[in-house]
Amino acid sequence: AEEVALVRGAAERVRAAAERARAEARRDALVELGDRLRDLRDPGEIAHAAAEVIGRALGAARAGCGAVDAAETAFRIERDWTDGR
Repeated sequence: AEEVALVRGAAERVRAAAERARAEARRDALVELGDRLRDLRDPGEIAHAAAEVIGRALGAARAGCGAVDAAETAFRIERDWTDGR
């Protein structure tokens, strides 16, 4: 029983540390996003910067922002971001 409690305690500490790391990464991405968007005015540049920050934060190879055209049931993506993979 004592061994089980030790393993459970260790597993909980690992889970808590991983959650803290994820929370810090989300916070850092939001700060970076705010910094990058602060002086941008062009919608295409805003979309590209947002896609890059979000894509990197999620570990994605490609990300984009688009507009939904409900009448045509389509997305229009002006600019996207890739990490070069």
